[in-house]
Parts: sequence; C-alpha cells; structure tokens
Amino acid sequence: MRSRALYLPALAAALITRTLGAVAPAPQAFQQEVAGHHTPTEGAPQGPVEAVILAGKSTPRILVHGGWLELRV
Repeated sequence: MRSRALYLPALAAALITRTLGAVAPAPQAFQQEVAGHHTPTEGAPQGPVEAVILAGKSTPRILVHGGWLELRV
C-alpha cells in the first residue's frame, strides 16, 4: 500500500507534464553589482570603508581610515 501511495503522485506529475508540455521559465533580469576600487591618485585613500552615511538629500559621506570623505559632484 505504501508503494502505491508514492507511485500515484509520480504518475500524476508525469501525466500533467506530458499533457502540458515543457513549461518555459519566466524571463529574468538582474542588476549586477561590481566592486570598484579607487587609487590615491584619484583622490580617495585605499582601504576598506568603515561606515557610510546616506541621510535624505544630504551629501553621502564615508569613513575610511578614521577620516570622513564626502561625495562632491
């Protein structure tokens, strides 16, 4: 009896798949995040960022090696 209980769902899935055919996956699009590195000649110190402050519409600031930097465009 137990083998019949496992056999019936597999048979049903096979019949549904055969009837409906292959199901195409939904289209997908992902934004790729890429790490960027700046050199001291570009004005930014090398090393890991310790903190980031993004507050509303104010200027973004980061803490690198104990010093705060602001993004100025």
